[in-house]
Amino acid sequence: MSDTDGPGGPVGVDKLRDEIIETQRGHLDMVKWKIVLVAALGAVGLGFQGAGTPGGGGRAALPAHYVLCLIPFVCAYCDLMLCTLLLRMYAIGAFLHRQGAAQGALLARYEHCIDSLRRGRDQHGGLFSFEGLAVFGSSFLFSALVFLVLVSLGEFALGLSGLAGVGFTLWIRRRFSEKQSCVVETMKRCEGGDRP
Repeated sequence: MSDTDGPGGPVGVDKLRDEIIETQRGHLDMVKWKIVLVAALGAVGLGFQGAGTPGGGGRAALPAHYVLCLIPFVCAYCDLMLCTLLLRMYAIGAFLHRQGAAQGALLARYEHCIDSLRRGRDQHGGLFSFEGLAVFGSSFLFSALVFLVLVSLGEFALGLSGLAGVGFTLWIRRRFSEKQSCVVETMKRCEGGDRP
């Protein structure tokens, strides 16, 4: 088998690039689903669909605003999936950088450059800091709004789901940063000849 057909050759690199592209598609789909689910739950919860009308059999349905309690949990679930996809892309990029560096590949130089931009720690943050702001900032905002709306409706106990969502968002963001650091440390150990 030649180098071009092996796992480090162009065929293997193409498969990893295809994996990154598929992961990016999944990431974009998850972002869309997050917005759609939050919008749908918000519309029902605020009564835009008439969900709080009396039910059949003479019983009243639960108030529509109870549905708002689901928004922080939907945000947390979507954020966990988004972080998983981001970490997958990050790990593949770090692997391509590490493998390609030994071969002097153009792709490895590109991954090294992107890694430097991603990890930029100046006053403006890294190149891709807007993505984290969009993912985590939206969850933080949606959860805070759930808290405020439910408290304004006199539902303080239900409003605690919004505060739980804020807590989940902060926890997921911290764990995501830890996992990113773990990828970096694992790749450094691999460069030193250690097995992951």
